Amino acid sequence: YKVVSINDYPFTESTRDLVSPKIVVLSDYGGSFSRGDTYTIGRAVAADVLSPSVTFGLTVRDPAGNIASDINGLRLENVDPTIEYTIALELLGQYQVSYTAAESSAFIPRPNSVSFGFAVNVEDSVAPEITLEGTLIQSAKVGDVITFPGYAVTDNETPQDEIAVNIFVLNPNGSL
Repeated sequence: YKVVSINDYPFTESTRDLVSPKIVVLSDYGGSFSRGDTYTIGRAVAADVLSPSVTFGLTVRDPAGNIASDINGLRLENVDPTIEYTIALELLGQYQVSYTAAESSAFIPRPNSVSFGFAVNVEDSVAPEITLEGTLIQSAKVGDVITFPGYAVTDNETPQDEIAVNIFVLNPNGSL
């Protein structure tokens, strides 16, 4: 028998390593959550066929682009991805989770590296509330003037002066 490849890495006359390390996340990842939830970043592993030593790190950024910390206060910048970390989702937007694996230059003259990342979305899942300050006209005849009552808008996340309100009038068929 003649061995021609290992893990789909073919043996050739080339002296260059053409395959980057592989990163595998050992659990489900990403998704959408609400502010105040916690999210557990599962364990991940990295390996390379030719380089027995792979440098492997995990970094997490909050929606503002800052390095995030786990619930114990550990700053999640180039930390060990082979253990789990739990973060508190305190900001709306996307938390970016990124892994980087690189071959050791001690074994490979021109080491390869690879990155893998995913997003954890924190969304405002509560709709704004509109309170009418009067009675809404239910029917009118052609030529009638309709006056809309005043309204107040509140939201759990967005300041009132940043909320846009659109008023639509529908005909009996449900069209604008």
